[in-house]
Amino acid sequence: MVQQRFLRPGHTGGRILQLTILAGLVSAAYAQETAPSALGSIQTVQVTGYRGSLETSARDKREATGFQDSIFAEDLGKFPDTNIAESLNRIPGVQVSREITGEGVNIQIRGLGTSFTKVLLNGAPIAVASTGSTDSQNTNREVDLDLLPTDLFTKLTVSKSPSASLLEGGAAGVVDMRSARPFDRKGSYVSANLGGTRNQVAGKWGNRGSVLASKTFNNTWGILGGVAWNKSKVQATGYETIGLTNPNLTAAQNSSPTRNNTGGGNWTIPATVPSNAGNGLSPGAAIDQALLLARNPGLSIQQIDNSLIPRLGRQMAQYGDKDKVTAILSGEFRPSAGLHFYVDTMYSEKDNDLQRLDTALIGRNGAIIPLDMKVDRSDCANGCVVESATLANAQYFAEYRPYMEKVRLKGINPGMEWELGEKLKLTAQLNYTKSEFSRESPTVLPVTPVNAGNTVSFTNGPIPSIVSSMDITSPANYVFDTANGARVNLQQELRETSTKGLRSDLTWGDSDFSIKGGFAYDDILRRITARDNTTAWQNLICGNVAGCQGAGTIGARVGEYLRRGPNGLIEVDWQRFAGDTNYQQLLDQAPITGASNTGAATGFIQEKTKGVFLQADGITQLVGYQLRYNAGVRYVRTEQSVGAYNSVADPRNASLPAGATPFPNVNQWVYVDKTYSNTLPSASAALDLAKNVVLRASASRSMTRANPEALRPGINFSNPSADIGSLGAPNLAPYISDNLDFGVEWYTGREGYVAATVFQKTLNGFTVNQSNTLPFSALAQYGVTYESVTPTMQQALDARGGPANASVVMTSQRNAGGELKIKGLELGWVQPLDKLLPWRGFGFSETLTLIDQKATGEGTQGFVALGVPKKSNNFQLYYENHGFMARLSHTYSQGSQISGLNQNGIAAAALFSDGFKQLDFSSQFDLEKLLDRDGLPTLTFDVVNATDTVRRAYFQFSNATFTSYKPGRTISVGMRMKF
Repeated sequence: MVQQRFLRPGHTGGRILQLTILAGLVSAAYAQETAPSALGSIQTVQVTGYRGSLETSARDKREATGFQDSIFAEDLGKFPDTNIAESLNRIPGVQVSREITGEGVNIQIRGLGTSFTKVLLNGAPIAVASTGSTDSQNTNREVDLDLLPTDLFTKLTVSKSPSASLLEGGAAGVVDMRSARPFDRKGSYVSANLGGTRNQVAGKWGNRGSVLASKTFNNTWGILGGVAWNKSKVQATGYETIGLTNPNLTAAQNSSPTRNNTGGGNWTIPATVPSNAGNGLSPGAAIDQALLLARNPGLSIQQIDNSLIPRLGRQMAQYGDKDKVTAILSGEFRPSAGLHFYVDTMYSEKDNDLQRLDTALIGRNGAIIPLDMKVDRSDCANGCVVESATLANAQYFAEYRPYMEKVRLKGINPGMEWELGEKLKLTAQLNYTKSEFSRESPTVLPVTPVNAGNTVSFTNGPIPSIVSSMDITSPANYVFDTANGARVNLQQELRETSTKGLRSDLTWGDSDFSIKGGFAYDDILRRITARDNTTAWQNLICGNVAGCQGAGTIGARVGEYLRRGPNGLIEVDWQRFAGDTNYQQLLDQAPITGASNTGAATGFIQEKTKGVFLQADGITQLVGYQLRYNAGVRYVRTEQSVGAYNSVADPRNASLPAGATPFPNVNQWVYVDKTYSNTLPSASAALDLAKNVVLRASASRSMTRANPEALRPGINFSNPSADIGSLGAPNLAPYISDNLDFGVEWYTGREGYVAATVFQKTLNGFTVNQSNTLPFSALAQYGVTYESVTPTMQQALDARGGPANASVVMTSQRNAGGELKIKGLELGWVQPLDKLLPWRGFGFSETLTLIDQKATGEGTQGFVALGVPKKSNNFQLYYENHGFMARLSHTYSQGSQISGLNQNGIAAAALFSDGFKQLDFSSQFDLEKLLDRDGLPTLTFDVVNATDTVRRAYFQFSNATFTSYKPGRTISVGMRMKF
């Protein structure tokens, strides 16, 4: 394994020195400004607005004992963020994963994936039933944050160093989202926000807004209500491949004993030339090694054998409506100075009505004949990429898939704080959330006729050029020939999650020294149910005629339902097609199946945890300096139940006489129970070296429980081709991370500070994949047979020679004996520039995170934590004065590996993301201040993705595009009012 140095000391040290010198100059300027005069009184300047929120965040960071960052309400409201994930992206060490439309969905902290972050709502666990971004499965422990608007929250806190009192489960860190409460602002308060949004690609206007109102009475009780909505017109265009593949050459086509040495082989070149192939090919002639070499001059048979083309190279468009509404209702009661009751409630829903179109050149399971092919390298022993080729005997499919998605989330958490005495305090809280998700995603997939003489000119590039001799934008050129690849899918995915719990703690002591002890009980459940009625729907469409070409059938006249859609793609008149094919009734009757079309398996997990903790906090003197500290231990016991919906052979088949028709497989739920416990110590300290300098350190152990999808007992296929699948491993242990953090912070005045933190996470128990290529028939021992898989999978197996000849790559996970070390450096700098510029109100902030990872020991060969950029940063330049605020923000994440190896059965193939940059602009015009008149609104103008950045990923080689999406630029205009 190639070892990389952690950080370049000279480069990093120089950066820190530059920051320190400039910060020192600014700090000195502020010190001169604020030095008290013996002859005059001290003036207090109150900073409000965006800069005021930055100042509050800096104060909160400074006063914390451990490593944490916060964003406060005014800060949240000053940005064009559409949800919580976007807001958290501004915190050092936090990266966001995005939808293909550009919207943030999940977050990760300090080099570990989204499932290693524990997300809390008002201090209690939350689970959302949705499936994440497009083509994601969300079968791990990630939490989608795009459902929650920033307008209804008061504070977001990211804790990077755990304490014993903090809930376990976040090996990377913990995010706590605090919703608004009445006593956040005493008295009467109303705020309203209304705006319009327009996406460049969609070309249509949507709208968003919020209303928040609260009132407190006699400083005793208060009530708050709020609602936020977002109705978006979205569209994303791009290019997709669903992976790349190479030819599965026969012995006649490659006589080498190392044939197909790189794996893969999803592209089948015909043994003989089909009719109408054209291009000088003689129908019926053998396509052997000699012909391949002759028609691809300059290439060796190894280059041809290991050359990569897109499995399904296709242009795509996804467009439609995304509507979200969230409402909160909160009450507080303070009958005395030492007694506080509260209750927070929330209801949120999201409705997506989307259509997805693509037109794909069929590479996998296709019969393309390569001519005049050129590849990007001479040595293709480990694979190479096709740069250009003429592809004879080509076939296309047009895929139309409407998405109808609904997400619902509701929750309530009552609690209390009671000061029982001068040094005794009791807190208690109950919590309950329930979330439901449903997705209908039917597919209509007509194809161009086989042996139609279609020839494709292929030229590779960032977005490859794939030019067909046939007009693939014409609905007249498509048929519904199920014998040659056409199909429909009738599929639905249902999910539900729930959380319920109780937590309480008792604290004795004061600010100098206190002891806190407490307990927590949590019950978290998730169920995924996939339903499929494809066979019945396709039989109705085809009139039970083989190949679906019977006269008078809907399949034979499918062209009546096709039309040109956006970007020349094929669209279906869905309402008419669904009505004529009895879609709704068949959907209502759809039986449960093993997996959905995204690959998410039908499954169940419930975890009941009981935790207790003891923690000491205090302030003392260390060699004359003030030291703040906390130290404690948390013990948690987990009772885990994991279930899978498996298909197993009917035991009666064992006694059947020869030749008898076997009984169909039996579908049943299988559950595996497990109990384990973990002890998690932690300690943090903050030493005030000077009035404005804090030295901070932390040591801790944290944990994240194993991936529920990997725990699920049984088999799951990750794509509709039934060529790649996974075996469950219910005995996987949790991930355990030993963490060290050390940092120094210099507070330069007002919102300004410079901070540098080094950290290390040593992760044990991480999982590695074991992959084996097996004949499909070998899966019968697990209850998986040709009869038990979906019709789509049966077609794919038939195309690969039938269940007796088709091979599958099965992957299972296990805990490796080695360890993964993630080392990093976080730099943060927030600086007002009032003393360096002749204009007051300017400032900037810069966050930089550098990460290096290294795995050593058993099972670590080639292991890498996925989706971890080595470098990420966020730079903001802001101005706020005289009623005008403007902010320019630039975010960057370096490219990283985003999947494991063995993609599409190619042993060395993994997926990688390109580096991503995004520039956003936001501005506000406070007419009340600008025009010096009370009651006027604040106008806003925002631009997201101003530079129209494209998101791209590649397959094994940097010139092999996997996906490329263009979310486009989004502008927003609006106004805000406060009463």
